[in-house]
Amino acid sequence: MTHWLRDISLLLGGQLTSLLGTSIASYAVVWYVTLKTGSGTQYALMIIASQLTMGLMALIGGVWSDRYWRKALIMTADALTALATMGLAIYFLRGHDNLSLIVALLAFRGLMSGVRTPAIGASVPQLVPTERLMRVNSLNGAAQSVIALGAPAIAMVMLIHVPLGLIFIVDATASTLAVLLMILVHLPRVTHEPTPEIVVAAKPTGLRSYTHEMGQAIVTLRSHPGLLRMVAVMAFFVCVVVPVAQMTPVFITRYFGAEPWKLSTGEICWSAGMVAGGLIMMAWGGLRNRSTMITWVAIFWAVMAAAMGASPNLLIFCVVMVLWGASLSMLNASAVTAAQEQVAPSLIGRVMGLINLVLNVSGPIGMAVFGPLSDIFSLRVLCLTVGGAGIVFMLAIRLKSGPAAPLLAPTRDRPRDPEIAPFLG
Repeated sequence: MTHWLRDISLLLGGQLTSLLGTSIASYAVVWYVTLKTGSGTQYALMIIASQLTMGLMALIGGVWSDRYWRKALIMTADALTALATMGLAIYFLRGHDNLSLIVALLAFRGLMSGVRTPAIGASVPQLVPTERLMRVNSLNGAAQSVIALGAPAIAMVMLIHVPLGLIFIVDATASTLAVLLMILVHLPRVTHEPTPEIVVAAKPTGLRSYTHEMGQAIVTLRSHPGLLRMVAVMAFFVCVVVPVAQMTPVFITRYFGAEPWKLSTGEICWSAGMVAGGLIMMAWGGLRNRSTMITWVAIFWAVMAAAMGASPNLLIFCVVMVLWGASLSMLNASAVTAAQEQVAPSLIGRVMGLINLVLNVSGPIGMAVFGPLSDIFSLRVLCLTVGGAGIVFMLAIRLKSGPAAPLLAPTRDRPRDPEIAPFLG
């Protein structure tokens, strides 16, 4: 096994281990609250607590991942997550039951994810050769989907037979194993070569240093029309379409029944689609113009949102979930790889942090709107509405801006997009 393959296997293997525990606990918590309250507002509050804190922390986490040792950041975030989860596990095992503490834990986990996610996103291109990025990202996405495929069934069995506190202990143990595996990863610190701008002017300190370094990430995005459009498209869909996709447990409960097996079946079908999409992208590699790939997948996403609202029974709903999950896997692989291919290693952490900020703030905004609306209006009507809005949005971008600004994958003859090269040093 080559050196880079060993290191990326340990890095992603540890994170996949942590993801398994997190997924089991997350599904169990969502179903626990959904079955206990049946409230779309309560469900939305959990999503907002997790995503909003992650998005806000991603700004600082992105700067840290370019400034400090990424290995230490990942290990620290996993270790603190394990400690907080273990504390809540002990609380529940002692007979207490407090939904507010669950929300608080989700918020804290969001903060730690805001530190860990940009660091991992920046570490992958640091370890993996550029020509292997799409396949590694696709394989990682497929592996995550396999975990998501099994996690609902495991969560359902555990939620029925064991206390919620024991499920939290499984999650804390998985995070601890991720820390132990990360110790074995050889991930060197990134050396920074100062740009002429930094040489001429004195380097800012304190809070101004954070704003200065994030400003460099903003300049990088603005200088590349393809990346900027990609972020705009994904922000819209995360704000408008994703909240509907995240309401699937509530949708199933209202229209097909509140049995736990039905909830797990919907999640399993979604995850099966994501596995299929990841494997397709790993074998295919996607379109060389990542922007075109993202555009067509986004349109398909909007169609699937409408199809969810029109699903007459659980069988058709599950078919929609498979197709929707496959498209999500393709969208994630294309977007993450596009950013990693276009941005220099010394800036990738901040750019990934900025992208995570936009997406993770857009999500809670959407959930804050659609959560209460789901308690007032029919979820079927909401699905049809946001699906139509997504199609109109993509057509409007196409008509106004013309063909998608290219995000071309590097080749031997063209290692880097010349439009962004001056900003990367």
